[in-house]
Amino acid sequence: MNANKEIKKTLVKYCLRTFAQGVSIGAAAVLVNGLFTGEELLSLENLGILLLVGLGTTVVGVSNFMAYAKPFREIEGFISTIAKGDLTQDIRLDQLGSLKRFGIPMNGMREALQKLVSEVKLTSDQVQASIDVVQRQMESTRSDYALILQNLQTMDSGMRTQSVAAAESAKAVDEMAQGILRIAETSTSASTEAAEAAVSAVRSREDLSGMNAQMGRIRESFGTLTATIHELVGRTQEISGFIQSIRGISEQTNMLALNAGIEAARAGEQGKGFAVVASEIRKLATQSGDSAQKIGDVIGQIRTNSEQASSAMQLSEQEISRGLSVVASTEMTIRRILEAFEHINDQIREMSAVGEQMAAGSEEVAATVDNMAGTARHSAQGISQIVKLTDNVQGSMDEVSGAAERLEHMGGKLSELMNRFKV
Repeated sequence: MNANKEIKKTLVKYCLRTFAQGVSIGAAAVLVNGLFTGEELLSLENLGILLLVGLGTTVVGVSNFMAYAKPFREIEGFISTIAKGDLTQDIRLDQLGSLKRFGIPMNGMREALQKLVSEVKLTSDQVQASIDVVQRQMESTRSDYALILQNLQTMDSGMRTQSVAAAESAKAVDEMAQGILRIAETSTSASTEAAEAAVSAVRSREDLSGMNAQMGRIRESFGTLTATIHELVGRTQEISGFIQSIRGISEQTNMLALNAGIEAARAGEQGKGFAVVASEIRKLATQSGDSAQKIGDVIGQIRTNSEQASSAMQLSEQEISRGLSVVASTEMTIRRILEAFEHINDQIREMSAVGEQMAAGSEEVAATVDNMAGTARHSAQGISQIVKLTDNVQGSMDEVSGAAERLEHMGGKLSELMNRFKV
């Protein structure tokens, strides 16, 4: 309704303008005619010409207006439809009249624009779907990297703890090796003193035969270190067995020395020298027992550190078979004392040999523990580097995720813009 009023208003203005143009043309013609003929300008004839030309111009203008008003109105409606985003309506060629030749390329333009917008909208939907997939994958990847980083940090802490425990174990093994060496030296000295006492006994009493007794030999078996802490624990168990054997020998030696002292007391003046030697041997046996106790404490600390270093490793206890048979056939005379000294001398020599073997085994264990500590340190350093790299990767993943979110926002905005078009 408003459009019709606007058209009528425009038509009235157009008619007035064309009438004024016609009157102007008629006035010019009358003026030219008056100049050439000398007629009066305001005569009835000239006024009729002015009116006739004005009306003719108006009629021609109205005719032209009516001829082009309808096509322009169709073109205006077509452009308004496209401006609103509707790309499905063609311009009606039958409404264009003489302007029909302009409607064909307009419809072609509309079809091309419709095809372009359709393709852009399809591509926008595909991009939005791809962005959604990427976003989900990025969220999953970020979660995985966070879990990996957490596990690596746990491993890093465990490796550092294991490295510290291995260093403490290496120190304890070194102390144990030094203690074993001291035992071996003490055993050698005791063996020398016992041999001298036996020689003195033989010289003083040639009629006494040597004492024959045999104590079971301590058998040791240190297996090679097959798996770091497992083998270390096995070694400490074997050493514990040796220490128990040394304790047994010390106790037996103490008992033999006590028996020898008793026999020396019974022998009177002839047994005084042997009583002194028996007392010294008892002191040596007590010292050996104390040293074995200290070594046992060190071994217990090593075992505790080894268990703390790796909870996954199981202690494999190996029992050291030991046989100890003591045949004490003492006599009521100094012959019994001499036999007891000879037996003690044999046991001390065996204890010295065992101490040397234990010292050698302890050195091997110490070297293995040192290697294990170095490996643990290198592993801890490597895991720390991996943790840093994983942390950097997670930071990059956060940046990529942020970019994906921004891209998703832009894709949604593009889809919103494309949805304004009707294709």
